[in-house]
Amino acid sequence: MLSPPVAIRHFCPVEPAIHPDMDLLERRAIAWLGRFDLAEGPVSKARLIGTNSAEFYARIAPRAPVERIQPAVHWCYWGFGYDDARSESRGTSTARSVRRGAEVLRVVESPPPHPGLTDPYLLALADIRAGFGRFATDTQLRRWTNAHRGWLAGVAWEASNDERGVLPTLAEYLAMRLGSCGGEPTTAMIEMANGAEVPAREMDAPLVVALTESARLVAALDNDLVSFAKEVRPDRPGQVLMNVIERQDRCTPEQAWTRAAGIRDRVMVLFLRLGDRLPATASLELREYVRCLAHTIRGNLEWSLRVPRYQSADQTRPASNDAASNDAASNGAAAPEWTERPGDPDPSPLPVPRVAWWWDLL
Repeated sequence: MLSPPVAIRHFCPVEPAIHPDMDLLERRAIAWLGRFDLAEGPVSKARLIGTNSAEFYARIAPRAPVERIQPAVHWCYWGFGYDDARSESRGTSTARSVRRGAEVLRVVESPPPHPGLTDPYLLALADIRAGFGRFATDTQLRRWTNAHRGWLAGVAWEASNDERGVLPTLAEYLAMRLGSCGGEPTTAMIEMANGAEVPAREMDAPLVVALTESARLVAALDNDLVSFAKEVRPDRPGQVLMNVIERQDRCTPEQAWTRAAGIRDRVMVLFLRLGDRLPATASLELREYVRCLAHTIRGNLEWSLRVPRYQSADQTRPASNDAASNDAASNGAAAPEWTERPGDPDPSPLPVPRVAWWWDLL
């Protein structure tokens, strides 16, 4: 596994939280996985379980009712498995990536039954869609469906770059990464998991859109920094922020990593400042949603620093480990370093049109 050229100190002044029934969520999810044979092919059962997806979403929605959060946990296992076994964003055709995405959309766009499905990933997704359908509102389901479009478009964009052997510019990369990271469906499940629909007049307000997108971008860039060893190989540089900066700025790897961490921290500071501007009249549903966005950032980071997917060479965890004990030390990873100060305190907008408007709301 490749090692980063610099040590990263993590700036995230959000208190960690985790669902008290995480172990139950995991046991149920592992039993659910056994129904669909998602571990066949390039993704072994041990690797899929080693994504610790129950922990991942238990950190995002720590107060959600168990029955409502369970389909979200299933989707996370499904998503990581799909990314490894079905996503075509790493060296094969863009056309195949688009076709796979269209198959996914056909499943999430309509309620079951889906006669004629034979692909285990599509069958599992249909089951997840049915699970949400038992309690989610029409608005929540529509938001979740639309979120898949953003994700799959980002995956196709990434595939086209990979197919052509090009790295995007920084502006292109940040726009692409907002979609390709899978953050849209992940945050769209928050309302369904909590059973609290945010009114459209609030959810569609520029402030809340900026809060949602900035939270997703912070989490995506954290994954770039933490998953470097998994995503980048000597024979495949990989579309990650550090490589984009190194190519565009013609700088050293060490300088690229420092600048990447600084960009991430500038967006983190922005998210915190935007959160402070939430109006006093904000609904309880919106307040819980924004709290879960903060949990998404901290939870994703806590999970990323422990999960075998990023911290273990074979991406599996010891069979004796349960989710709660699967910490960085048990995976052989160094304890993370935390800091109370951002690596780049510059309060000005990033010079990227896709995200610069967020700062206009301050």
